[in-house]
Amino acid sequence: MKKQLLFITAAMAIILFGCGQPSGSSSAALPKQDTIRPAEEMVVVKTLRDADSVLKLQANDIGKRAIADSARAKVSNYLTNTINAKATNWIAYLAKVDVVGNTAFVQLSIPRYWRLADRIELASISSLILEMSLEPKDTTIMNMLKPLKEGDRVLVSGEFPKFGNKVDVQTSFLGFHNEPDAVVVYPQYDFNITDIKKYK
Repeated sequence: MKKQLLFITAAMAIILFGCGQPSGSSSAALPKQDTIRPAEEMVVVKTLRDADSVLKLQANDIGKRAIADSARAKVSNYLTNTINAKATNWIAYLAKVDVVGNTAFVQLSIPRYWRLADRIELASISSLILEMSLEPKDTTIMNMLKPLKEGDRVLVSGEFPKFGNKVDVQTSFLGFHNEPDAVVVYPQYDFNITDIKKYK
């Protein structure tokens, strides 16, 4: 794994309907607990919910594949161009911190629904997962992580690295998860974390 890379795995593949741009993030239609999240994060959360609903209506994998391919392209465009491959103060939960040898592995969960946030074991099916590896010399981020406990709600910022001038689902993820709906239900993206701190 690349150092200081987050692998964003997700229940968070985003289907953006309409003209190819994410639908609005009006707080009027959102549950009260969602209004605290940044607008950009909520666009992702809401479109994920919409995508999941549409997938469930498909009769077979042909329909699912078409939705997944469309979602992958629209998510790539949104992350690359609309938010300039950056996330600022997105609200997440610290799901796991493991140390293997000299490398620390961190998982953050951004739940689609806060009612699932307390079930960390459901993160892979209910959330966008940010997975990061850190080497000992990555002292700035290491020090930010030291006071945090698993289950803490955090604010995380960073950048999505581009491959071929765009942000896209990782090919290594697609190699392990070839189901038609994988890129909609739990895709994986790289992410370079720049800041993380406990949220109230």
